Amino acid sequence: MVAVFTELFSFILVIAVLVIVVSIAHKSQARVWRLLGWFACVWALTLIMVECYGWYRRGDWQIKTAYQFWSDVNRSSMLWLSNHLPGLVWDPIDFVLHFPAWLVMIIVGILLLAFDHRQLQKSRTGEKPPTLRKRLKVWLQKLQKEEEEEA
Repeated sequence: MVAVFTELFSFILVIAVLVIVVSIAHKSQARVWRLLGWFACVWALTLIMVECYGWYRRGDWQIKTAYQFWSDVNRSSMLWLSNHLPGLVWDPIDFVLHFPAWLVMIIVGILLLAFDHRQLQKSRTGEKPPTLRKRLKVWLQKLQKEEEEEA
């Protein structure tokens, strides 16, 4: 009985911390999403280095899936989610967890960085940022002007 209350308390505590972090990130200019994105990218590079070191030591490349990685980090949370989330929600998560851990982490990191960049652009001007094509066009025009001035 005590274990049930302990798990319930820890779950409520985790949810409270997540709500606080999300609300701080949403309301402040702290750019928490950027920090989390870089953290995920660095973690992905660390996972690649660990796999490379294993390849160097053993002679064969063994890919660690995100499922195995999550299981190593915190197995109880993964089991809790798999048991309590409906199949419609858990099945796509389970599908993604069978990809290499470094790939999942780098994609999550890039998505968080892109989200942060988008939020920053919205907060600065209040309008949509220029498209990538337009930014590249302006950049190429600047390069051409610089080359013409040098010649």
